[in-house]
Amino acid sequence: MSFTADIYKEICTDIAKNSRPNSVYAMRMLKLSNGINIAFSINTLTYMRGAFFSVDAKATANQFPRWKGVDIVIAKLPAYGTDQEYVNVMQLPGSATDIFEIVIENLRSELEKCSVAEDSFAVIAAVFHGWLLLSDSKKRKRTGRWLCL
Repeated sequence: MSFTADIYKEICTDIAKNSRPNSVYAMRMLKLSNGINIAFSINTLTYMRGAFFSVDAKATANQFPRWKGVDIVIAKLPAYGTDQEYVNVMQLPGSATDIFEIVIENLRSELEKCSVAEDSFAVIAAVFHGWLLLSDSKKRKRTGRWLCL
């Protein structure tokens, strides 16, 4: 299992122990040594996963690619006592939880390699772009197979 999968598993265990959660979301905050914050979340009603990645640059959701099964918005986490902006990546219904966790783990591991928090926006955009290219490549291969038939 990955670090991210372990975190989500812990959150699920906590949700299962608490029959009446206080909030719609159960979360865990991770502060990396480079100053980047990552909050892992699970919706206590639907068990859909989410993750928040701190960014120093002014970000808009339009700056990130879109693909099926994932929604990306810019959010703040006032419950954590900060007005810092975060890129919030949310799993959508009908999407594979294991794939979502792999993408989030990829983001976490790449952000961990950053020397400074100011690089977080560029790293997030690059990882999203890489996953979009991979997704498009697989779509083209499937389309090619259908055309051959």
